Order: sequence, then C-alpha cells, then structure tokens
Amino acid sequence: MNKDIELPMATRRFRGLRYQCSRYRVLKIPVLYVFITVATFLFFNFGLSISFHNRSVGESPQFSDCPGTDSFYTDQLSNVCRDSDPCITVHVFGYRRFNATQQLLNMLSKANYSTYSRDIPLIIHVDRPIQKGGSEKAWHDTELIADYGKGMSWPHGPKILDVKCHHHGLKHSWLSAWPDPRSNDIMIAFEDDMVLSPEYFVWLVKVLDEYNLWQASNRDPFLLGVSLAPVLIDEVGNPPHDRSPHEVISPERHPLYLHGLPSSWGAVYFGNQWKEFLRFVDVRARSPFFSDSDDGKNKKWKSLDGQDDPNLWLPQSKTNIWRNSWKRFMIDFAYGRGYYMLHPNMGPSLGLATSTFLAGEHFGNAASRNPRQGTLAKRIQLCLEEPLPPYIDLPVMDIYSRTIDSIAMAKRGDEFVRRISALSPSHSMLATLWRRPCVLDKILTPVKSFRTDGQNKMLLMVPEGSIEQQMLTLTCGAIVAGVLGRSLILPPVRVHGMPLQIKKGIRWISLGSLIDPIDIQAIFSNLDVAYLNMDDLHQWDPLRITVFGASIDNEDTFFSSVGWEHVPQFSWNFECQHVPPLLNERHVYSAFGTCSDEMLVLASLPRPLISDLRKLESFDYIHRALMKSVKQLQATTG
Repeated sequence: MNKDIELPMATRRFRGLRYQCSRYRVLKIPVLYVFITVATFLFFNFGLSISFHNRSVGESPQFSDCPGTDSFYTDQLSNVCRDSDPCITVHVFGYRRFNATQQLLNMLSKANYSTYSRDIPLIIHVDRPIQKGGSEKAWHDTELIADYGKGMSWPHGPKILDVKCHHHGLKHSWLSAWPDPRSNDIMIAFEDDMVLSPEYFVWLVKVLDEYNLWQASNRDPFLLGVSLAPVLIDEVGNPPHDRSPHEVISPERHPLYLHGLPSSWGAVYFGNQWKEFLRFVDVRARSPFFSDSDDGKNKKWKSLDGQDDPNLWLPQSKTNIWRNSWKRFMIDFAYGRGYYMLHPNMGPSLGLATSTFLAGEHFGNAASRNPRQGTLAKRIQLCLEEPLPPYIDLPVMDIYSRTIDSIAMAKRGDEFVRRISALSPSHSMLATLWRRPCVLDKILTPVKSFRTDGQNKMLLMVPEGSIEQQMLTLTCGAIVAGVLGRSLILPPVRVHGMPLQIKKGIRWISLGSLIDPIDIQAIFSNLDVAYLNMDDLHQWDPLRITVFGASIDNEDTFFSSVGWEHVPQFSWNFECQHVPPLLNERHVYSAFGTCSDEMLVLASLPRPLISDLRKLESFDYIHRALMKSVKQLQATTG
C-alpha cells in the first residue's frame, strides 16, 4: 500500500519569482520596479505562511517560511515505526542531481525484497539549493527530484517526502535524517550518486538472520552496522596503506570482514549505536572543539589552526581535515570506542552498492575512474545459498586497513579517549560521551560517585564450591582479568571437604600454601597477581567494590567471611537493558573495559560466557596446570 507523506517544498511561484528577479537584473530593470513586484508577491502569498500548521498532506507551503518542519518530519517518521518489532527504513539523500536520484529510486523500487515480510518505509530527503548564488538549474533539478519523489510508486511500505525549507548541506542532512531511533531499528542510507545490486536487501537480511542482528541485545556491542560496499583503498591513512582488504583477507575463506572505517555508501546503521553517535557529535561538532567557519576549500593541515582542536585529531589520519563531512565525526566516534562495521569481501571491487562519483559536495569532475568505485556483484557471486562463516571467526581491520585483534583495537581507543579526558574539564565532558560506557555508568547507584581513574584496578572471582569448582572459577577469572587488563587477586581457598591434613576449624587458606608460588607464577606468567587473605579483603572500603552475580542470602558465604554483606551487588539480569549479555570476550570488554572501580568482584559468570571461555587455548592451559598441582597435593596429603 502506497502511503505518501509530503513535507514543505517551494512553490513554483516562489521559484519563478527568483528567476524573474535574475532576468530583471540582466535587463537592468529599475530597482523600484523589482521592489514593488516582490512586495506584491509577498502580500498575495502571506496567507500560505499563516496556514502552514493547518495544511493538509500534499500542500506546498512557501519555501521561505517553514516553522516546525523538523518536528513535523520527526513525528511522521515515528508514525511509520510504531510497533515493537525492528523497523527498517530506507533513506535517500537527493540534491540537484535529478537523473542520478531518479535512477537510484528506480533501482530501489525494483530491488528484491521477497525475504522480508514487513513494511519498509522509504524516506526521500531533498535538500534546498543555497539561497544566494545557486544556479537556476540547481533549483530546477531539486524541484524535479521532489516532484518525482512525490509521484513515484513505492509498493514496499509508507513513503515520506522530506523537502528541506533551507539549505542543510550533506553533513547536516545525514545528521538530521534519523533523529530519535529505537535501539532495534535499522537505517539503510544512500546518497544520490549511488547504484546498487537488485539483491542488496536479500543479502542484508541473510546477514541479519544468520548473525542474529535484529535485536540490539544480541548484537556484538562493537558492531556499528553493515556496509553494502567493501573498502577498496585506504582513504584514511597518512601515508596510506598500500594494500586493500581483499588482498589481505581471502574472499574464499572470509566472504565478510569487520573494518574500523564506517561507511556512507550503502550504509546500514543500528539504532542503539546511532543514538549514541548523535549524543557525541552534538558536542564534538561544536565550539570549542570544532568550527564551521572554514569554507571547506582550504585542505592544508596548517589551515585548521584555531578552527579545530588538534588534541582531538586521530593519529596519522586524513580525516582530520575533512571539514564538511559528517563521516569524519563518525570515524572519530568509532576510533574512540573501538567500533567496526561488517563489510562484504567478494573479490576485487565487488559489492552490493557503490558510488558513481558524480561531481558534488565532496568530488569534482573526474576525468578517470575513481579507485574507490566498485563493481556490483551479480546474484551468482553473492553465494546466497551458502551459510556464512561463524561471526567470531571474522577477521578485523582498523581504520588504516591493518589487521588487528578487536579487543586490542578497543583498548587503543580507550587510551586515546583517556588522554583527551585529562586535558581540561570540557575535554573530560566530551570524553564521557566519546568513550564506551562502563556498565556501571548505566546503573544509577552510589558506586558511580566513588569510582576513580586510578590504574591499580583488580579483579576477584569469588571462590565457592568444591576445590575443582574453585579452580575452574579461578581460570575464568584469569582470562577475564587478562582481557580487562586488571590485576588478578588470588583469593584464599575454601577447604571444606578437601582430603587435606589441615588444622580443624580452618575454612579458608592461602592458595600459596597449597600450590608452590613458583608454579603459580609460571601458570599466570602473563598476569599481575596479588595474594590477599581474608583480613586484607576485609580492609577494603565496600563502596570501592562492585559485585556482579552474587546472591548474599547465606551466612556461611565468602561475603559474610570478609564482612561484605552490604557491598552493592548486581545480578546477571539480561532482561535489564543496563546489563548486556556476556557471551564472549568482546562482550566482557565492552561492558567492563572502561570501568575504573578499584575492585571488580565476579561471584559467578553466565553459562554462555563460561562455555565460550573454555574453548580458548589459554583457558585449557591454565586449568590443566591448576588441576595438576591440586591433584599432586591431594596425592601427597590424602
């Protein structure tokens, strides 16, 4: 069903007047005559501006007076995504280039949507030409885009025509296109010089299905979204990396990869991540960190002095001089948080969408094919019938197209933002929005006010159960401590039920008295470890301790033994949006990597996480070594 919603656009009379004024200047018509003509026009059209808020859908109010347009668009957008299911919206950004926009809209309309049964709203954003200095052709083509968008058929769901009342530019058009997304919603965005494969949506649904990306709670917390286009060259590095991803990553082994460079060509963004980005860019793109006063034509590095804070520049990145680009801020955001996007890897230059690099805001008239221009993959090349490789096995590249471990990339971003945070109070405020939030930042408790940025951060796994269970728990703690870069506390061991010859009445003894400290040091050679007895633990300020996974309801527990009955504690409640599911190492680092509490205490771990940790070689080595030492001790004392 085709449901058209049109937002304000210029009337033919308004634009016609502009053309007439131009001709009058050429013919040197007296200024007084022009003034009388304009005054007469405004008088007879004044009623339109008064009746704006009471207009019916389809009316065309005066382009020069459009109060409330942004809120009206936001209301219409929210109306097409009302229910609780994820809502996919397709956004097209059109400006001046009518033929290209018409081609893109036709390709979108004729694409294959057979694997998706819900409505797919189409939003056509039409930017207004610049008020002063704009050519007649620009105004003419912009109205053609609006007229075509209004009249075109979109059989896949509702359609919204968002014609701007003043010039936004490409950067602000992007930033205002999706103002308040819900966490599970998905945006697919195309600029008007894009072309796409008719199977783009089938491929996307396959990716969302097989990697379980429909719900925000199930997604990789570092995943910004999906790109329909591959990264063909290093467009960021200064100097650039000389190899493209498909030359480093075999398409046969890895038909997809994760890349730290966000996409603007056939970009698919997730609502939860986009909302965080909007909060960040609202501060990052303003004074004192950024100024729009530059005209965007001077591309020399030194020209940015005083107009952009160099303390925020990414290392060796050309993006630092992209003044008119919204993507520059998305790259900043992704770098600081260690985020990446999922890209296709089908072979040299093949993808689901590509830019045609028409002359426009970012590109001049090119005499030859741009090296970033890709080739649309045919259906047979998409291998839609073959299963995708496991998500956890996908290779990762940073913004410079260099292979990297995903957690190492996140730690690099954390260090970058931490340095910025220490510069000044205003920088600290920006860093709060830039860094990935610690899980505690989302839970309103007194714990937050006692957190510090000290480097001496520790992790403790609570020893409970049999000695075998305690060694399993300690092994998990070692892996988690290594991921988070924390010192591992080697707690006292609960000896109840152990076949050891110990003094009657003693329930807790030092791990060092059971296992040779030299052996312990060898087992945990890659970690900083600390022996703490019950008295040491009792001395800690409870408000500097954070406990997850505990249930303090038994007097005969570790918590009662160290006097921590009143320590704030949080359960692994995955129904609560504040505590994300912990399924693997990436989830652990996403939740706790930026936490600066002095002692993180894990009384238990979710079963899916334990199952994932047990697959690691390091887990197997540590657990075997601990159990070997315990069995040797049991054999000599039993």
